[in-house]
Amino acid sequence: PLHKGLKSAAKSLNSYSANVGKIGAGLVAAGSGILAPITAAVFHFADAGDQIDKMAARTGASTNALTEWGFAAEQSGASSEVLEKSFTRLQKNLFDAQAGTKKSVDALKQIGFTWDDLKDKSPDEQFELVSGAIGKLENQTIKAGVANDLFGRSGVKLLPLFNQGAAGMEALRQEARELGLSIGPEQAKAAAD
Repeated sequence: PLHKGLKSAAKSLNSYSANVGKIGAGLVAAGSGILAPITAAVFHFADAGDQIDKMAARTGASTNALTEWGFAAEQSGASSEVLEKSFTRLQKNLFDAQAGTKKSVDALKQIGFTWDDLKDKSPDEQFELVSGAIGKLENQTIKAGVANDLFGRSGVKLLPLFNQGAAGMEALRQEARELGLSIGPEQAKAAAD
């Protein structure tokens, strides 16, 4: 009877152990299924923050402005890469305007600015003022020409954004802030690190 009882108990324990093993394996699989998207999101955030941190260093613009303008550009059919090229090209052309280069001086004149109007502004403010002024131009040929002269080919790709005018562009930037997409310098630096 004792042997029979022990054998029965061992059988019950083996059955219980097998069931616990199945439950454990199921929990591990469920945990992996939950952790995989979280891990992917962390890596995506780190990569995006690192890219924004480096883009800010290359353009002189703030990380907040770059992420907000990046969102606005993407909503208008462009990309963050196009945006970065536009920022750097504008900086080059403003430098040329400061040096008196006719093409850059004339392009600024078309939208009612001189180098002196923009020289004390941050790259973010310069971009905002120039893009808003281009958006006000009514003649599409002049608008495309000025965008090309000040922002390069990437500026022409941003015309759908500029065409929304200053209020429309600000609304898109505000939407980025409301969605939590505006990345501050500390967040970008932490992601880069």
